[in-house]
Amino acid sequence: MPRVTGLEVLKAMRADPTLRRIPVIALTSSREEMDIARAYELGVNGYVVKATDFRDFRRTSRAFVPCGAT
Repeated sequence: MPRVTGLEVLKAMRADPTLRRIPVIALTSSREEMDIARAYELGVNGYVVKATDFRDFRRTSRAFVPCGAT
């Protein structure tokens, strides 16, 4: 995202009364413990590290699609 990080978006969402209850799952390439901890401190509901292989990415992303929606 240009000019803003995902963590900044998350922080803004959690500060907004109309958005704060929306569940947020971080989909990121970072496995850094500091990034994971910061995301949870800011209120992320889940943290998923993107797969580098397309097949693995598809398999992971299917976990977020409701049954019957594919």
